[in-house]
Amino acid sequence: MCESSKEALAENNLNLPKMAEKDGCFQSGFNEETCLVKIITGLLEFEVYLEYLQNRFESSEEQARAVQMSTKVLIQFLQKKVGVSSFPQLGVGEDRLKDSALDNSGMQCHFQKRRLHVKKRV
Repeated sequence: MCESSKEALAENNLNLPKMAEKDGCFQSGFNEETCLVKIITGLLEFEVYLEYLQNRFESSEEQARAVQMSTKVLIQFLQKKVGVSSFPQLGVGEDRLKDSALDNSGMQCHFQKRRLHVKKRV
């Protein structure tokens, strides 16, 4: 069905948030506050993917929920560190999700392989 996790990801064309020089996260031009804001924004966008997984794939629902809860805790921690209590709701993640070619079989294959990989490490 699918040969590798990389192929499954490539087929689904996930448009995940990416870091750029202007985000202040690289060694040259590092700016902690700017970088943390970018990370928080990216995590908020990523939450949309987790909601998609939770609603779409029953086999991944529990794992997606656990990652989603951990992501929320991380977002809250980083917001406190930056001194911002809340960020505006971002519609960007929803647009990214719509723009991604989320093929059901490819996503299932990716998460099935990921689950096997995690079980082997434990």
